[in-house]
Amino acid sequence: MTSRFFRTALLDPKPSRPLKRDIVELLKTRALIDPDQAAIAQRILHDMLRFDATLDFEQALEVLARIQLAWPQLGGEVVAEGAQ
Repeated sequence: MTSRFFRTALLDPKPSRPLKRDIVELLKTRALIDPDQAAIAQRILHDMLRFDATLDFEQALEVLARIQLAWPQLGGEVVAEGAQ
């Protein structure tokens, strides 16, 4: 994955909402394939939540929770109930 492209699209103040949703879905799909891709997606989504995510907060948070459940060894700031 090219993290610069995804960060640029997700952090753009005037992006297309459907484009942002599609990118987050793509990040989720790729993140559930292997832990290396999950780590990249996790960093991108954390940046999105820190800098821009007012409208896309729930979608990004859901994907981060799914990554954490799929790859608990990655850790992260999202605490999923029952995951340890």
